[in-house]
Amino acid sequence: EDPTLQALRQAFQQGDVTTAREILLRWARDVWPERPPANLSRLAMRLSGSAREAILKLDQAQYSPKPVDWKGVDPSELLRRPESSPVEQPPLSRGSARRRM
Repeated sequence: EDPTLQALRQAFQQGDVTTAREILLRWARDVWPERPPANLSRLAMRLSGSAREAILKLDQAQYSPKPVDWKGVDPSELLRRPESSPVEQPPLSRGSARRRM
């Protein structure tokens, strides 16, 4: 089994949100080396279905003062490379959109 998947499974079994987050962001840097997502919310935007929902729950669990059930998906589902890898577009900076007069 892939060492990344093993580590993610272990983090899920132990309920270790921080380690799961770190593993997923490290994996995302490998998948999108040119423009890796900076956080779980941005990673979720690049995924779909149950993987997206699970990543968002994990992100919520990281910061919520109340317990959040974030372990309701098989970790192997999260580490599947998307068939099409959408790359989010950076927001326009204020200086990049100039008015034409």
